[in-house]
Amino acid sequence: MRQVLSHKNWKILHTTETDSTQDLLRNWISQQSNPDKTLVVSLNQNTGRGRHKRQWESPAGNLSFSFALTLAPNDLKDAAQWNLLFGLALKQSLQSLLQKEFQLKWPNDVLYQNKKVAGLLSEYLPEQNTLLVGVGLNLNSSPEDFSPALQESITTVRHIAERGFCPFMVTARFLNHLSPLLSAPVSPEQLSQEFCWQNQEVILSDDIGPCFSGQFLGINDQGSLILNQNGHISYHQAGDLNLRKS
Repeated sequence: MRQVLSHKNWKILHTTETDSTQDLLRNWISQQSNPDKTLVVSLNQNTGRGRHKRQWESPAGNLSFSFALTLAPNDLKDAAQWNLLFGLALKQSLQSLLQKEFQLKWPNDVLYQNKKVAGLLSEYLPEQNTLLVGVGLNLNSSPEDFSPALQESITTVRHIAERGFCPFMVTARFLNHLSPLLSAPVSPEQLSQEFCWQNQEVILSDDIGPCFSGQFLGINDQGSLILNQNGHISYHQAGDLNLRKS
């Protein structure tokens, strides 16, 4: 792993191939005294994972990176909201890159025309008081490169734009949008308005719990999803959100 550039006080490290950028950065952090604002990018990730330890498919051409942020003493209580801000930065960077409208899907996906193009996964490292965030972006691949079960539900930046992009340029663009959000985060009310499917009927499911259905009202100050179930308001910190089929 080698450093390829510095950008807006970020140290960017590059590896050609890795099993997981999250694991690689976590191991690197354990040997550093100041891991803040370090990002590891890889063009080939073999065993990436999504929420609930699901495998994240990453065919050749996709972009995978993980970054570390050391939290201030009062930031830990807002960690869930920080995670949502990372998704917003990714959405904004893609919109500025392609000049097209993308959607932010609670809690951690970016969509284009209701098809997934990117996802985020974060974890807290208490010993280093550091937030570790992994990003998987379907960049220069094609939908046909994914397994048949996923091809109808995903898309790629190359497919949308009909051309490829430099992965380091895309990574730097993400940091350009992330930096102002870190210094001046948007309010919970503004952040809530960024999410798609508001006031629509949705289904919230989980691998280990029951399903919930109702009207998606947005998020609260803690980043929890607000669901209106026939007049009963409930709050949810995790789950898979999908539109309810009529």
